[in-house]
Parts: sequence; C-alpha cells; structure tokens
Amino acid sequence: MQSHPSETAVPVKYPNCAGIDVGKKELFVAVSPRVAAEPIRTFPTVTAGLKAIVRWLQACQVEHVAMEATGVYWIPIYELLEKSGFTVRLADPRRTKRPDRKKTDVQDCQWIRQLMSFGFLEGAYRTPEDFLALRSYVRQRARLIRGRSRQVLPMQKALTQMNIQLSNFLSDLMGKSGSTILRAIVAGERNPEVLASLGSSRVKASPEQLAASLEGNWREEHLHELAVALRHYDFIVQEIEQLEQQIHQQLLRLRLAAKDAADPSRTLQKPGKNAAERQRQFRLWEIVGVDLTAIEGVGIETALLMVSELGGEVAAFPTVRHFCSWLGLAPNNQLSGTSLQRSKPRQANRLGQAFRQGAVTIRRSDTWLGAKHRRRLARMEKAKAVKATAHELARIVYAMINNGAEYVKRTLAIYEREHHQRKLDNLTRQAKAMGLQLIPENLVSAAA
Repeated sequence: MQSHPSETAVPVKYPNCAGIDVGKKELFVAVSPRVAAEPIRTFPTVTAGLKAIVRWLQACQVEHVAMEATGVYWIPIYELLEKSGFTVRLADPRRTKRPDRKKTDVQDCQWIRQLMSFGFLEGAYRTPEDFLALRSYVRQRARLIRGRSRQVLPMQKALTQMNIQLSNFLSDLMGKSGSTILRAIVAGERNPEVLASLGSSRVKASPEQLAASLEGNWREEHLHELAVALRHYDFIVQEIEQLEQQIHQQLLRLRLAAKDAADPSRTLQKPGKNAAERQRQFRLWEIVGVDLTAIEGVGIETALLMVSELGGEVAAFPTVRHFCSWLGLAPNNQLSGTSLQRSKPRQANRLGQAFRQGAVTIRRSDTWLGAKHRRRLARMEKAKAVKATAHELARIVYAMINNGAEYVKRTLAIYEREHHQRKLDNLTRQAKAMGLQLIPENLVSAAA
C-alpha cells in the first residue's frame, strides 16, 4: 500500500501573541490556551479596564498584540499597549474577515489572534508619533473650513427669501464686498444706495445695478437667520485662526527636530502670495528635505496635508506601488488565471483625494504634466484621466521624498518634442514592418 506524506502544518510565527476585538463598551481579548486557563476575557473600555488588559497580557508573557482599526475606539488601548512595551499591529478590518462569515466578539478576537500567530496580518499604516498632533490640528482645521462653507448657505437662503439678489453680481458672498454689505445689513442699514456704496471698486456691476439688487422685502425672521449664520461664520473663522497658530507651532517644533539645517541660499520655485505662506513653505521644505510645492498641482495646503499624514517620509511603504495602493490610486483588479473577475476601485483616502484635486488644477497649466493630462482627457473618461494623473503625481512625490531629490520642472515644449519623437518612432516601426521607409519631405524636394 502506497504511503502518502503527511500534510505540513502552518508554522507559528508569533506563539506569544494576543488578539483584541475592539468595541465601544467592551474589549474582548484572546491569548493562547497554553498560557492561560481562561484564554478569553472581557474588559470594560474605561481606563481601569485598559490597565487590567496590560497587566493580564504581561502576566501571560504576551509579546505581540493585534487588533482591528475600528473607528477611533482602538486608539486608547493601542497607545497604552505601545507605551507598555508591546509590539502592536493594527489590522485593516478587510483583512480579518472570516471565510465562513461567522461573526461574534468572542470568535473575532480568537480569529485575530490566530491570524497574528501565523503572521498573516499586515499592519495598517499609522502616522509617526511625532506628527500625530500636527495631523490632528490639520484635520480639525479641514473640518472647520467645511463647516464655514456650510454657513454661507443659510445666508444665501435668507437673502433670496427677501429678494436680495446680491449673489448675481458677487461670486463670493463672503468676500471683501459681500462681507461688508452683509454686516451693514445685520447692523440695521436698509438703504440700497448706501449698501451699494460699500462694494469694492473691483465689483464688475455698476452702483445702480448693485443698488437694484439690494432692494427687497426686509423680514425680521430672515434677518435673524442671516445674523445667526454670520455669527456662526465669524466664530468658525476665529477657531480656524487659533488652529493656524497651533499648526505653526507644530511646524516650528518639527523643523527644530529636523536632521538637516536650512540652506539660506535656496529659493522657492513657486513662492507663496505673502510672507506667511512663504514661511510655511520653507518650514515644510526643512521637515521633508525637498520642496513639494514645486510640483504642478501641489500647493501649500496639499504639501501640509502630505507632511501631517506621512510624517515627512515614505519609509513605511516598500515601493511606490504600495504607496499608490494605500492612496487608493492603483487598480484593484482581482484576477483568476488570465481573466478579470472583479475590478472595484478602492476609495481614496484624504491624501489620495488631495492628489486628485491637484490633478484637476493642472489641466490648464502650460507644463509637461498639464499637456499629458489634457492628452489623457482626450482619449479616456474624465474620472479615469484624473485618477491616472493623480497616480503620476503620487509617484513623483514618492520619488522626491524617498530619494531626497528636488523636482525638475519640465516644460510644454519638452513634452511636445517627446510626443513628436514617439509618433515618429511608431511610424518608422510600422513602415519597416510593411517593407517601407520614411523619407523626410525636405529630402524628397531636394532629390526632385
């Protein structure tokens, strides 16, 4: 009788590990049955419960801990475990799904521990500790900026209901002219001519047109709505200014901790509009080591977002492909053999979305990247072209940070010359395949 070799068991990579299923009220923790008579325990999410988890894991001689990135509930226990000396791996919830689709808190923590023990879990990206404060302030400011924009909607609604057609002549209701006129209305001014005189000379409408748009049906309830929205707007502006100060302090702290000293002789390729913007550009340059704002489509805000999310380095991503995949700018093709089974695009994260916005802005730029983006728009859907250009921007950023190389701007003339040469090479290759030869027109004329 023929004997068959026994199946080889999956080797255990981390025998002393634990898995945690994170919830809002409770944490389910699983360790190996070899180290505890009761390998699964439940702890409350209060601080005393988190400290009890640390003591129990230390008693079980656990070295590695894995958990899912569930909302923001994982942050307190993650930080406490990391501070206590454990090697903590934060896993993407998409990587911890059970094949049998069974799901309970007890089963989840056991499954996470088992995956971790075999080394099957890849850690999710987490911003370096030194940059967490900057990232938090930048994200808070982004939320407030979105909230500030939302306050303009009730202002416009109140004005429209009173038939004040100011938006017909002012593109930005909270610009210099619009803001001055709105504050005068809230203060009690109702004379259209007086209100129109408050507009800037840069307004394209004549004083008569502006005055006509400011004559309406003044109703107390709509004026109250306008005043409330304006107060909310002003409050948010004050909060944004305070966050700007916090961001400035964080950039100063990170600049002082940077390894390389600033080179006073260097100049910005795209200097900001004022001294504050230029100072921020230099701060970011000193932290990262390269001027990210030199890239077309990458402004100061995008560069700040990159630094706050990445921590000024890309060492966590082994290759540029890993980086683009994390951004959500790479294809998500799922193949079986040679056939494409599924191609569902990943959702771009904050930084990936910023790259997409940068790709949109370079459409009209007179540069190599702008010409390449316009060529993509001519032969594919807009969304695909934007994603492809965003992907290219991400590759440039990765190369700059990873290699410490400054960006070399390529002009439109360079792109057109390269494009012309590629077309010529293609035609030459096609002619050769057909047994023909391309002869320049000037040579034909000379021979005749």
